[in-house]
Amino acid sequence: MGWGEYLSRAISPTNKRKVTMLIQNECCNFISGDCIAADVQCPQIKRLKPANEKPEKFALICGWFVNSVLPLDKDLWTGLIDPQNLAKCKQCGTKFAGGSNSAKYCASCASRERKKQQREFAQKKRFTASTNRG
Repeated sequence: MGWGEYLSRAISPTNKRKVTMLIQNECCNFISGDCIAADVQCPQIKRLKPANEKPEKFALICGWFVNSVLPLDKDLWTGLIDPQNLAKCKQCGTKFAGGSNSAKYCASCASRERKKQQREFAQKKRFTASTNRG
């Protein structure tokens, strides 16, 4: 699927900040505000300047960003590319990009829930072991 299909997506102010941070921290073509691939100021960041706080069409304009940098942040990628496929965390209610269709919890809640389930399993196992001693 080509990145041109996503050009008409609008980006909220919160996601604009996330996109800018992702470019500054992860894009290999971004050096000191310039795109070394295009040999100009980064066109993606220029498009997302904080002065343009209203959502705009054609916000994702850099193919390298969409195909190589944006997938590094799975939640942001899913929110921008396919917002209908976000799952809702059963515990805290936040939207997240699930790793499978059976994902129930976001990453932070998943680790807490896993520990809770392991603790309950260990307690049940200890209880049944102590009652079976005879």
